[in-house]
Amino acid sequence: MNATSPDTHLRRRGASYTRLSHGAGPMLRNSLKIFLAIALAPALLFAQDSTMRQRRQTQIDTTRIGLMSPTVAHQRLRMLGYSNVTIVENVRAHVRANAVKSGRALAVKYDPYSGKVTEVPGRLERGPRGLRLIKPDGSAVAPPN
Repeated sequence: MNATSPDTHLRRRGASYTRLSHGAGPMLRNSLKIFLAIALAPALLFAQDSTMRQRRQTQIDTTRIGLMSPTVAHQRLRMLGYSNVTIVENVRAHVRANAVKSGRALAVKYDPYSGKVTEVPGRLERGPRGLRLIKPDGSAVAPPN
């Protein structure tokens, strides 16, 4: 007879021998699956929806980009250091507002998709011909693009 490991036995079947393995068989594999399912169950129970976390936080989400309501655009400009923010125009591509920063009156154009802010001294006014930029010297020009 051949030397075999302690957990392997030979069974005589006719004129040949069949090797039977009592080692890592299907029973061990099934018990490993059951153990992992039991071990990971508490983690699944305590998993939270990401929107729940966002509803509970008190700070404004600084990673948000895209279409914004006037309230969110106003809050974003306040976060960026502007005061006395007045939204003049809120369209899909940009937000235009009048604001004050460091005591200077500014016309602000904010791109909600890139986060880029363009400041121009003066204020924006809506007139019969559309939006106009009133510079500090009193001259009216079209707002920069």
